[in-house]
This record gives sequence, structure tokens and C-alpha cells, in this order.
Amino acid sequence: MRAFLQNWLDKLEHDPVLQVAFPKSLDLLATTDLTTIISQGGVWKAAFEQDLQNVPAHLPALLQAIFARVPAGRVPAPVRSQLMGAARVASALYVPLQQKQKLSTAILTASQSLLQSGSAPYSYAERGLFATQVLLNAVQVEQAGALKVLQPRAIQNLSPGQFDELWNLLVAQEMDALKAITGLSDATISAKLAALKAKLKAALLDVAAIAGTLQQIRMDNTADNKGSDEDRFQSAAAYFGLVASLLDEGLDLVAIVEDDAALKKTVDQLIRPLGHDLAGIAEGISTKQYGMVVTNLIAAIRLIGAEAIDNQEDKDLLRAAAAGIEIAAQLRTEIKTEDDPKALVNSVSQSLAAFADSVKAIDGGKLAQQVDSLAKLAQELADKALNEVKKDLAKHVKAFTQLLQDRVGQIDLGAGLDDVAEQFNTYGRFMVNVLTAETSDDVKEAFEDAAMKTGSYMVKQTSRTSLTVTFLPGFSVGREWAGKASEAGALSPTATYMGMSLPIGLEFSFAPSKFGTWGVYAQMLDLGAVMNFRLSQTPLTDTTGVDTVTTTSISPEIGFRQVLSPGLALLYHVPKVPIVIGARASYAPLLRDVNQNGSAVLQTSMWQVGGIIAVDVTAFQLFASRKKRNIDWKRIGE
Repeated sequence: MRAFLQNWLDKLEHDPVLQVAFPKSLDLLATTDLTTIISQGGVWKAAFEQDLQNVPAHLPALLQAIFARVPAGRVPAPVRSQLMGAARVASALYVPLQQKQKLSTAILTASQSLLQSGSAPYSYAERGLFATQVLLNAVQVEQAGALKVLQPRAIQNLSPGQFDELWNLLVAQEMDALKAITGLSDATISAKLAALKAKLKAALLDVAAIAGTLQQIRMDNTADNKGSDEDRFQSAAAYFGLVASLLDEGLDLVAIVEDDAALKKTVDQLIRPLGHDLAGIAEGISTKQYGMVVTNLIAAIRLIGAEAIDNQEDKDLLRAAAAGIEIAAQLRTEIKTEDDPKALVNSVSQSLAAFADSVKAIDGGKLAQQVDSLAKLAQELADKALNEVKKDLAKHVKAFTQLLQDRVGQIDLGAGLDDVAEQFNTYGRFMVNVLTAETSDDVKEAFEDAAMKTGSYMVKQTSRTSLTVTFLPGFSVGREWAGKASEAGALSPTATYMGMSLPIGLEFSFAPSKFGTWGVYAQMLDLGAVMNFRLSQTPLTDTTGVDTVTTTSISPEIGFRQVLSPGLALLYHVPKVPIVIGARASYAPLLRDVNQNGSAVLQTSMWQVGGIIAVDVTAFQLFASRKKRNIDWKRIGE
């Protein structure tokens, strides 16, 4: 346990990305006795929870630290600018929403903050936020000292003169935002205002409908004595869908004054996928399902990785996975809100089948086949009861998400991003397991699970290559022979040996995808040498002319020199269990006595060659490749 936490502390102290993401954890690990996580679990849980809850607030700094790991030119400057802008929007919105401001107020606060602190040209996401602010302000009127949302019918019934008055008022009040939306100055903005005005009425109708839905949610919650949780960032996925729709309207307004093709490409490939990842993070925070926070944060890192890699096939797979995760978020919402089991089954199965059809040309069709299988399993639930359908479909959607994560996890992002994603996966999930632990035994189990994944035999079986310090307690049998015993005037014959072995050494493991995991093991010590026995005591031939009988002892000598036993082994790791089998050659110094006429005259070293079966006890992981294996356990002997 202490070793695991110390390893995490070392990574936090030396990795700027982890420092930005988990500052409270770093403070706690650096200033607290590491063994108190069991006895003072509440303190550790509070630190972990605070770090995960603050991920959106830290997002701009987190992306900046990630970009610092990527060599210059790997992610084009325009792409960096758009992603950083989306991160600033997420952070600016999160802070007021966390303070329990209403959405409309939070958008106004975030817009004003970015307008005051930023400078043109703004990213598309920022300009979309400014446009959303303008639209929301246009559909709200003050009545009796309170803001009321106009209904779509009221906007439709505005006469041309009344709509002109509304437009003139917006131009007067929102000029700074309109300049930011268009990216134009006072001298050039007039030509674009007419285009904005022409689009405004249709956009206002959509925004009024969305804002009206949000207002109804607030009223329903108040009537049910639930407060304003839905409107105050404590909602389920349906709420975030409305927020995304609202921001989409803002981006549509930006499209009027931008090159539509460039905007669409940026929105589809960057802003929208990142937005869905951030919505998943927000949903996870609001519902305290912190596993969603970690999963979607890793997805966001891999979205950046898609822009940093050169291989088009890998890029296509990453983008397909991003689209799939977006579909999964929509399906989770549908599972929560749909009450017709047959309609729900049809919708989920059709969505999965449509996704499978869209990715047939990617990844050699493997991803399509796996997703299609899930779609067929979902279709089989049509005759079950609603609660059972929802439960089973939620499992299928979770399996779909995990499938996407597993596939993109096999892509080597390079540029240090694979390592970042792996660290978030390892330590983020450990934090989640601790947060959900109810007893000290649960905390211990979280440690065991994390330690198994970071420092045990599974590292070798899931990584393409690794270098570890490994103990191999087990059993060995083979043939041995001695060097020249010059004092005895004879050569020791070969004989069979058998016994316990406990070599300690370095193992370099490698894992061809179709043939399991193999290791080359450089043995330095063998603590089991003192339990190693010779099975015969064959007399040596007399070569001195003296009537003597020379034998080699059966039992080993016991001492420090005997365990200094260098050797080399080729090992095969049995899939999914910590067992190895292999062939080994070793040198055991002064292992046997050479006897003449029953009296020991000298000690002789032995060469041993034989087989070994042992338990893989991985003490330290020195290296593990970032590229993981595409494991087919059935092919390699499950």
C-alpha cells in the first residue's frame, strides 16, 4: 500500500499534467502519513472528491499542460486555439453553476468574464457562448421586477415594427458581444448585422422553447420541494442535452458570419465531441458517479491525441469512438426518460446498429462486428418488463462505451499522451474506488486492484513490452554438472537435481499479439538454492593411481555464497494467472561437497540446466510500454 502511494506521489511531483488535475491529492500525499488512508478515510475521500469535482474549473490549465507535452507542430495552432477556447467556456460556465446560479445567469456571468479577460479573435466556442447570451437576453422580459421567458408564440406574433425595436435594443445593449461574435470592428460590423437580424427570429423561437423547458423544470422542482437542482447543475443527462442545444443555437448564429465549411468541420471534429466529454464530466460530478468523470476526461485526452497522430486509420478510429461516446450519452438519457420498453429497445438497438454500419470501413470491420453483436443482444430484450429492460440496456450501453475505450486504448498516441491517459486511468479509477468504498476492507480491495494493474503480473500480460524486478518462487528439475575438481583429481559426473527455487532478477517481457506473453529472465540470486538436491551420488573414476572413491554430495551447502546464483531463463506466462513455465540455465557457486573415501575434500560449483514452474511475483515495475496489447484470450489459450 505504502509503495503504491509513494509511486503515485512521485508521479504527481514530477508530472505537470497530474499536478494540475489533482492538486489536493498532491498536498495530502506530500504532507500526510501514507498509511492513514485506512484509518482516516474521510480525509482522503474529501481530497479525492474535491479534485474530481474541480476538473472543469482546471480544464484550461490542464489542456495547456497537455499541449506542453506535445512536440511543436503535432497539433496545429488553430486546433489548439479552438480546444483551448472550448475549455475556457467550460471553466467559465462551471464556476457560476457550481455557485448554484441559474443557467441564464451563469451564461451571462461567463460571457462577461470571457469578454473582459479575452481578446479577439475568439474561438468558435467562445463566440457561440456570446451568441447564446444575446439570444437569451432577447427572449427574456422584465415583469414586476423578475425576468420572464417569452413563449415562442409571443415571438411569432411580433409585428415587423416590434421586432425592429427588439433588434435595435439588442444592438444597443449587446454591441460588445456582437463584435465578439462577428470578429469585426465598429467600422466593418454594420454589413454583418443585417445577416444576423435575418437569422435572429428563427433562432429566438428555438431558444425560447429551450428556455421555456428550463423554466418549467424549475417550477416542477419547486412544486416537488426539490429546490432548483435541475437548473443549478445538479441534474441528469437530459438537462445537459438542453444546455448543449442552447449552445448549438449560438454556434448557428456564428455560422452566419463565418465560412460554413470551416466552422462545421471544427464543430463536428473538435467542439462537439469535446462538449459531450465535458457534459459527461459534468453529469458525473452532479450525480456523484465519478467513474464518468474519469472516463470522459480520458476521452477528452484521446480527442487531443487524434489531432497529434499521423496515422489516418488511427485518427478515423479515434473520431469514430468520439462519435460513439456521444451516442452512448444520448442513449443513457433515453434509457432514463423513455417509458415504453419496446420503443426503448428498438431505439437503442437501432442506434447501435446504425453506428456499426457507419464504422464498417474502420479497423478492418472488427469494431462494427462487435457493436452489431451488442445491437442484436439489445433487440432480444423486447418482451421484458420496463425496469428489467432499462437495467439490461444500461449494461449494454456501458459495454458499448467500454468497447470503444478498449479499442482506442490500443492506439499509440505518442507525444507523451498515452502515458497521460494511462496515469489518469490508473490513479483516477483508484480515486473512484476509494470514494465508493464503504468499509476499510473496500479501501484495501481498491489498493489491491490498483496495485495489480500497476505493478503485478498483469502489466506483462497487457503491455507489449515491460521490464520488471521479479521473484519466481517455484519448483525446478533438470541436470547438473560440476567444473574440474583439480584437488580431487577427477571430474564430477552429471546427475539429476530437483528442488525448490526462488530466483530474483530482471525480466524483460514481450507479448506478440497471437502468442501470449514471453519473458527473458536474468537471474541474479536464487534463495531456493539451499533447497536444491542432487538425486544420485555416482562414484567418480580413479584417475590418480590411488585407491580412492570420489562422490559428490546429495544435499546442498547452505551459505551466502550459494545464493549468489546468476542465470538466464526463457519464460512463458500462462494467460490471466500469475504462473510461468520455462527453461533455465544457472550457475550455483560451491553448491556441493566433493568427498573422497567418505571425507569432504573440497566444494565445487555446479552448472544446472532444467525446467521451472513458478509463481510470478512482480516486485517493481521499471518500465511498461504505453502501447497495450490487443488481447484475444481465446486464441492464446483462455
